[in-house]
Amino acid sequence: MKDRLLEDWAMTGEVTEEMKTEERIKRIESRLNEAQTKLARLIAGIRSIQQHLVLRLERLEEQTSCRPTPGLTDAGDGELTNSALN
Repeated sequence: MKDRLLEDWAMTGEVTEEMKTEERIKRIESRLNEAQTKLARLIAGIRSIQQHLVLRLERLEEQTSCRPTPGLTDAGDGELTNSALN
């Protein structure tokens, strides 16, 4: 009889540990889902802001007639060079 009680007690402890582990996994999955949703919203917001900024810059360029100066070209390395001197 004592052996049976010890076996039952040991099994109860194992089941409890399994339940704790499963609960932890579920909580982690839930938090991961929440983080993914927040990240997706953040990325969408950034893309929206980027589009708005591009539109604003285009409008400003049109309003101020901001165009590259004739004779200045981009050498491909980010520096402007005067093609009239070359």
